[in-house]
Amino acid sequence: MSDDNNPSKNSTTKQRVRRSRLIINGVAGLLGLTWKLVILPISITSASLGLITGSIGLGFRVAGGVLSFSLSIIGVTSSRRKSSPIRPVSVSAVATASESIHFSSDFENRNGESGRSRESSPIRPVSVSAEATPSESIDFSSDFENRNGKSERSRESSPITPVSVSEDAAGPPEATDFLSEFEIRYGKRRPNFVADGFTEAVHRSRREFKLLFVYLHSPDHPDTAAFCTETLCSEIISEFLNENFVSWGDSIMANGGLKMSKSLKASRYPFWAVIMAAAGQSISLLRQFEGPATPEEMLIELQSVLEESGPAFVAARIEQDIAYEADQANKEAQNQLEREVAFAKLCDEKASSLGAEPEKGPDVTQVSVRLPNGERKGRRFHCTTTLQSLYDFVDSSGCLEVGTYTLVTFFPRVLYGPDELSSTLEELGLYPHASLFVELNM
Repeated sequence: MSDDNNPSKNSTTKQRVRRSRLIINGVAGLLGLTWKLVILPISITSASLGLITGSIGLGFRVAGGVLSFSLSIIGVTSSRRKSSPIRPVSVSAVATASESIHFSSDFENRNGESGRSRESSPIRPVSVSAEATPSESIDFSSDFENRNGKSERSRESSPITPVSVSEDAAGPPEATDFLSEFEIRYGKRRPNFVADGFTEAVHRSRREFKLLFVYLHSPDHPDTAAFCTETLCSEIISEFLNENFVSWGDSIMANGGLKMSKSLKASRYPFWAVIMAAAGQSISLLRQFEGPATPEEMLIELQSVLEESGPAFVAARIEQDIAYEADQANKEAQNQLEREVAFAKLCDEKASSLGAEPEKGPDVTQVSVRLPNGERKGRRFHCTTTLQSLYDFVDSSGCLEVGTYTLVTFFPRVLYGPDELSSTLEELGLYPHASLFVELNM
């Protein structure tokens, strides 16, 4: 009988095959479990690192969002300033000044195209020194950084730091030369530029309580001729500047204009700026504008800076009025004190000049004088004493200013004035006694 036909043997073989498979599967499962146990710490470590990395990334995102929100709240982000409608604005006049000036603005990145106008930061006063030496150069250090890489045509003030400005930024001869050349080329209808140096222009703006308009002239720039003819010297701009501003200009080809150009870091022309010379010794750069502009654009900028500086002018004028009144009161008090001291000294001198009062005698006269307040003053005099001594006696009382009155007898009414000062009392009929009163001169 063959093995294929042996049921018992076949059954045994199948059982062996099953056991073998179970053993193999068991070994494979054991090996798989062992492998998982080996890689489990690695998987846990990897997952932990991923969780930590994600947490750090989330923290940075949250911190960035909070920082951005905070900056936007305090006004660090730029915004476009809306132009005010065109309407006439005037600024009244009056103030005083000092010599060399200290100030800087905040300007950088001037080689790009005109960008958005940013809002003004608070203007911080800058001291003005009166002792700058001629060797010092003008420097308005600046840091107007435009983060999008484009320069701004119209820029408003940022906090200003003190810097020295030379007293000889531009003297009268240089200013006169600029005015002559400008008028020959562009005519007599123009801003009334101060025919003096920059420092004097600052002083004048302070005295007149006006803003200072500064124009830097680049004669070789292709936009200069059109700007001067069509905008700066137009009727609307020239009249507006002459009414509301003190204007100063110079060519960048001259010493003063070149120094000012470097100080303001002007890179595009035409170039103009507006400066406030406030009360006391402070000065601020309010606005500067680079590049060509139409009369309408320039007028909007000028009106805007006038409106923004109005409250500062009012406050400065009130401050100056108070200071002026206090100064005048102090001067008047000092003068009054000096007058009183001088008058007291004069009264003492008059009393000393009289000498001792004589005793009664045949050559002595008794004189009585009634003062304007009703008080009577009496004294004895030698009959040979002059009328001047009688006036000195009245002056020594301290009741009247010298030379403001005349001595008069009651009856008959006789006036004893300056013409009789050298005559004696006996000659004038005021012996052996006399009664007079004081008549104030009109």
